[in-house]
Amino acid sequence: MGCGARVLSKPAVLYQEAMVNCHPYILGTFDRIQKYIESDTILKIEFQQNLKQMKSLNKKVRISSSDMLIKEKSKDPVFIRKVLSTLKQQKSPDGLWNNIVFLNATKKEVYDAELIKFALEEITDFENKVKNGNLKLGSKIKKALKVYKNYLLDIEKQIKT
Repeated sequence: MGCGARVLSKPAVLYQEAMVNCHPYILGTFDRIQKYIESDTILKIEFQQNLKQMKSLNKKVRISSSDMLIKEKSKDPVFIRKVLSTLKQQKSPDGLWNNIVFLNATKKEVYDAELIKFALEEITDFENKVKNGNLKLGSKIKKALKVYKNYLLDIEKQIKT
């Protein structure tokens, strides 16, 4: 009996390399894993689940998760950072809406220059994804995102003065 390894043809190897090195979903996964490895942050399972449930297809689940997170986490810069980092991840329009609703409900006193910079970078990356045609936004989401971006810019001005 062999060790269970199999020999692949050169085209099969090239295909697998292309999938690992070029497929956008795989690349995003590697980025998420790397960010997690580099992070000192540990989120409670409960909040991770609520964050995931903000993307649910069930409206009641999305709303209750969003409401709970707004009550519990709108003053938590680590959690705000986590929500921002999920903007580019694939989700339903309703899930995206709930993320932006949460961000608009965050408290300005938790923002420092570093968090504002991170937020604006994440929004820029997200907007680039939209411009490149990778994502389409409705007018309601565009408006809510603009409100959040202006909120950040106002806080940034206050910090600088």
